Amino acid sequence: MWSDNESTEDLLGFQYLAGAVVSIVKNENLLPATIGVFGDWGGGKSTLIQIVSTELTSEEERKAGTVVLSFNGWLFEGYEGAKTALMGTILEELQEHETFRNKATEKAKKLLKSLFKRVDWMKTTIGVGKLVGAHFAGPAAPLLLVSGGTDVVSSAKEVFKKAEDIDPDDLKEYVKGEDAGEDKDDSETRRQIQNFRRDFAELLRQSSITRLVITIDDLDRCSPDTIIPTLEAIKLFLFVPRTAFIIGADEELVRYAVRRRFPELPGDRREVGRDYLEKLIQFPIRIPALGRAEVESYLGLLFVTACDELTAEQRNRVRERVGETTTESLTTATFNISVARELLKPLPQSLREDLGMVERVAPLLGTIMNGNPRQCKRFLNMLLLRLQMARSRGIALKQRVLAKLMLLEYFRTESFRRMAEIQFAQDGTPNELSEMERAVRLQNASEATKDSQPEAATDAHKKPAGKKSPSAGTVELSPEFALWISDPWIREWLLMEPALAAEDLRPYFFFARDNLGLLGTAGQRLSLAARRVLDKLKSASRAVRLAGLKELKDFGEADANAVFEALSERAKREEDLGAESASLRPMIDAAQERPTLLQPLIVALKVFPEKALPIWAPPNIQNACKGNQDAENAFKEILTTWSRSTVNPQLASAAASTLSTKG
Repeated sequence: MWSDNESTEDLLGFQYLAGAVVSIVKNENLLPATIGVFGDWGGGKSTLIQIVSTELTSEEERKAGTVVLSFNGWLFEGYEGAKTALMGTILEELQEHETFRNKATEKAKKLLKSLFKRVDWMKTTIGVGKLVGAHFAGPAAPLLLVSGGTDVVSSAKEVFKKAEDIDPDDLKEYVKGEDAGEDKDDSETRRQIQNFRRDFAELLRQSSITRLVITIDDLDRCSPDTIIPTLEAIKLFLFVPRTAFIIGADEELVRYAVRRRFPELPGDRREVGRDYLEKLIQFPIRIPALGRAEVESYLGLLFVTACDELTAEQRNRVRERVGETTTESLTTATFNISVARELLKPLPQSLREDLGMVERVAPLLGTIMNGNPRQCKRFLNMLLLRLQMARSRGIALKQRVLAKLMLLEYFRTESFRRMAEIQFAQDGTPNELSEMERAVRLQNASEATKDSQPEAATDAHKKPAGKKSPSAGTVELSPEFALWISDPWIREWLLMEPALAAEDLRPYFFFARDNLGLLGTAGQRLSLAARRVLDKLKSASRAVRLAGLKELKDFGEADANAVFEALSERAKREEDLGAESASLRPMIDAAQERPTLLQPLIVALKVFPEKALPIWAPPNIQNACKGNQDAENAFKEILTTWSRSTVNPQLASAAASTLSTKG
């Protein structure tokens, strides 16, 4: 298994990104600089920052006067003001750094003490009610506030009116006390803030520091009340010559934080966030999602690092090979089972099996997990954990079978739970699964045969005598499971090796009975964009819901399914599914907008209590299924069951009416 923490070992092929960051830091003409390392949650931001930090703390860099300090705003969440937390932490780390201890002049040490006092003063003065404003030029949002302990929202609109003629470095007009009459305190506040920046720049000169690099990570975890002041403290207090700030964050999350923090700022709120971020971040470095080939290489390298049968020399050989950049390596896996056979002779049997499994699951993980390294790693960790749990009970699970079932669990959770019910009732070997596997294989073979036949041979009069038509081997499925195999993802999953028809699935579902899922809930897998759409779909405003549906339509498979699963989980906890705020209606709307969600909708309907279902459900769901024959047939079975309901007569009447209308 592998740690979920950042790593200095480059298994993701980030060296080209790290090189770009380092080149900016080393270019004196570009300093001071703010570098944004942007990427999704789990996309590798912390690892990239760690790789850059390692390179900048080499012996050569230390001798050249480069100092690297780090700040994690999340650690100070809720304890004190973000601005003073950042400044105080930087000063403390600088005081303890060997370069400062060995090379700082007496003047530098006096300046450091003076700066500590200013930070303490700000904690007790600005932190309890003073506001410091700064002008960040931009067409939509030129003013953002650095706030202390008070809520600045009520002041933002009024102060904004005065922003047009403000010098970015002139804070004099924007320091306000709780009592406007305290001119002396206002003057002291302005003086302390202006002098801090001047003395901080002098401190670096007097400490023989040629480059001060400050890395700020985990802003993704912070609240808007921490994100905004942290970023503004950089610009207002610490952005001086010889400094470089490397900030790791989800770009969209920072924009969202701006909109949340300053809801009264005029203009398009999306543009407000964009303009604010562009002003603060001079050099954006965006981490792309891993492609299928990159996911396969990454997962393979994870198993190499965990294989005890390999020597250090063999592991280094693999890393060197992966580090080689060629035109071909940009689109194909740099490490897979074929490369392993070439480099590692003999190839350990355990690693051969692991890489074989990676070869099968990497395409799906790369596509549906959007190439997210953390989610891929967590998937593998859970797979290995379950194998170990089974071994501790004296049960040998087949790795390939477990991996295949976990894919269904992770990406089609409702279908996985339905399959758990079926296999339990049939002693671990569900007939429906066997029939679906046979059906898709026959269909696949039929399509392959048609594609391989010459055009002339497709004429019925010219077929070879005695040859049986492929369509003769069709499988009759119930409407519910005919709908399952109409889902392209489930079809691909059913075609994956190994086939599960002959497997006793009871032990596999036994070790997944808590989620059935230790892998994590839909909420944990929601991206920021997916969370925003989920909020819109749950809105009481029809216009907002329609806007959310429009965004959902353009989502990728992973985000769309995660949003639907989150709605489904919420619906299961609701007593009245017909309430205005209930989740059933947005589930139906989402399935109507995206037909691929009809299958999980039908599965979810089977577990909702009939008593909680509203009278409008049958006609609305029928309308969502319209035009999809498989979905219509599967829903007809549910309508028939509902029409006989004794616990909800109104539902029974509506279902019977819908059946009659359909007929």
